[in-house]
Amino acid sequence: MHRVVKSLALFAPLALATSLGSNSAEACGGCFVPPSENTVVSGHRMALSVSPKQTVLWDQIQYQGNPEDFSWVLPIKPGARIEAADPGWFEALEASTVTEISAPPLQCNNGGGAFGCGDSGGFGTSLAAGGDFENEGGGVTVVKQETVGPYDSVTLASEDANALTDWLEAHNYDIPEDVKPVIAAYVEDGFDFIALRLTPGNGVNLMSPVRVITEGASPVLPLRMVAAGTGAFTSVVLYVIGEGRWTTQNFPEVPVPYGSLVWDGETNESNYAELRGTALASNQGRSWISTYAKRNALFGYNYETDEYGGNIGSTYIGTLIDDSGSNYNEVSDCQQEMQSAAQGTGVVVELACDPDTGVCEEPGAGEVDASRFACGELTDLAVALVGMHPGDVWVTRLEANLPRTALGEDLALEASESQAQVDNFHETPKTENYECPASPGGPGGRKGKMGDGTPMVVVGLGALAVLLAARRRSLVRA
Repeated sequence: MHRVVKSLALFAPLALATSLGSNSAEACGGCFVPPSENTVVSGHRMALSVSPKQTVLWDQIQYQGNPEDFSWVLPIKPGARIEAADPGWFEALEASTVTEISAPPLQCNNGGGAFGCGDSGGFGTSLAAGGDFENEGGGVTVVKQETVGPYDSVTLASEDANALTDWLEAHNYDIPEDVKPVIAAYVEDGFDFIALRLTPGNGVNLMSPVRVITEGASPVLPLRMVAAGTGAFTSVVLYVIGEGRWTTQNFPEVPVPYGSLVWDGETNESNYAELRGTALASNQGRSWISTYAKRNALFGYNYETDEYGGNIGSTYIGTLIDDSGSNYNEVSDCQQEMQSAAQGTGVVVELACDPDTGVCEEPGAGEVDASRFACGELTDLAVALVGMHPGDVWVTRLEANLPRTALGEDLALEASESQAQVDNFHETPKTENYECPASPGGPGGRKGKMGDGTPMVVVGLGALAVLLAARRRSLVRA
C-alpha cells in the first residue's frame, strides 16, 4: 500500500493568505459587491467533471477585499442541484498537478544542493450574509431554498431578465450595469440561477466549497458570468476530469516552450514564469496552456504499467489524517478499497438508498458502486466519477490569465486531438551561474552533473507555490 504523503504542495492557509492581502471565496459564477467597496476577483480555481450521465462544477475564487461584502450568482441548467463539497478536493488536485521545475543535478565534492521556492499563491477561505426568500411574484419563481454547508442558497427561475435583476437587487445583490446584459443572455438561453450568501452567524473561517451537479454532459464554463467582480485580468486554473484528455474549443491552446527553460544558480530559480506569461499573453490574452494531462491520475497505482502513476485520489483521502495520525489505518483502508474499485471495468453508478433503513441498491452487471470511491465525508471523488469507467479517466489541467475582454463568451471544451500525456515535472536543459559551491579547504567550485542535490521550484496559480504541511483533520467531525 502506497503510504500517504503528508507534505503536499498546497496553497497557503488563511493566516498566510491574510498576510498576503489575498482571500478566497469557494463559489462559482459572478461575484457581486457594493460599488463603494474596493473588492476585486483576481483568480478562479475550477474543476469540471464531465460524463454522459452528469456534469459537476467546482469553483474557488481568489479575491482582494472584504469577504463580508461578497455574494454570488451562478447560471445553471434547470434541474441542477447544489451540494456541499470539501476543500481537500482542490488541495489534492493542486498538490498532484502543480508544475515543478528543477535544475540538472550537480555532483559536488562537498555535497549539498539547495531547494528553492518562491511566493505562495495565497488561497484561503471566506465570503458573504443570508436571508429568507419566498415566492413573491413579479416574474421570478423561487424554485428551491436551502442551506448548503455554511451557505444560504436560493434557486431562481424567470423568463424576464428585468424581473430577475430587480429581484436580486431587492434582496441586496448589487448587480453592475455591465453584468445585466449577461444575465439577460442567460435568461434568453433558458438558464435558471443559484444565488448564495454566507448563513448569518458564520465567520469567514467556516467557508467551504460547493459543487453544482447537472444531468447530462455539458462541458462549458460560464465565463460571461465569471466577469462579474473581476479586475483587468483573471487567472484561471481548470481541472477537467473525463474519459480522455480535454482541450479548449473556442479559445486557443498554446504550448509552453519547455526547451527554452534556463536555471539561474544565482537566483535559484528558472525562467518558467516568464515563458508561461508570454504564452498566456499571446492571442490578445485569450490563450490557454495545458500543464498536466494524465490517464489514471486519480489513483495511486497504475495497474496497466505496474507502477505508481498518479496520486490525486490517495492525496485527497489522505487529508483526513489528523495531527496524531491515529486514524491512518482507516484512511489506508479507504485507499485500498478505492484502488480495488478502480481496477474494475464497469461504469461508476450512484445507487439509491432507503433513508429509513440505510439499505442501498446493489450494483448491476458492469456497474461499480460510486460509494467505493468515498471515505467518510469525503465524497467529491465519488461524485466526480459517476458515469465513467475508472480505468479510462484522465485529469487535464488548463491554465489562463484572461483579460476582461476575453470574458465575453463562455468557454467550451472538447476532446483533444492529441491524447498524449503531459507531465508536470520538467528539468531545465540549460543553466547559468550554476556550479558547485567552493569546498571549505579547496580553491573553488567546479561545474558538474549528476549528483547530490537538485534545486527545484513548485509553480502554482500564476506564482510559485510553497511546500506546506497538509491540512489534517479528524475522520469524524463534530
